[in-house]
Amino acid sequence: MLAAAGLLAGCGGGGDVIGANPDQSQMESNLRSVMNAKTPRDASGQYCAQFAELINSIPADLSTGFSASKPRGSLTKLQKVQITGDKATAEAVGKSDTGGDASGPVTFRKENGTWKYCPDLGMPMPTRAPAK
Repeated sequence: MLAAAGLLAGCGGGGDVIGANPDQSQMESNLRSVMNAKTPRDASGQYCAQFAELINSIPADLSTGFSASKPRGSLTKLQKVQITGDKATAEAVGKSDTGGDASGPVTFRKENGTWKYCPDLGMPMPTRAPAK
């Protein structure tokens, strides 16, 4: 379960983007929260619902080593943001956890008005009918 952003990975880093559109700013803030969390479970509220469900279904004692979905390194910015309805893709740019320049694709989904990090695992996630 290696997220593409795992190449970039990361926490903090770069400051707030001045003049960025609100959607892009929210995506950057969300991704930084995921990257700053000690474990994916700590940031499960920042992941899209399907992925958060997967993370929360893993018993806590087994999830301590479950970091493949948690990007490491530092995020400088998101660029090439493409929004299509409630889905978005972007290129995350920053430093790898070893200090080199890194970039990689990241995906987001808008849920209840908030952009959530939704890693592309290279396999389809099961979908559920929306709750009424």
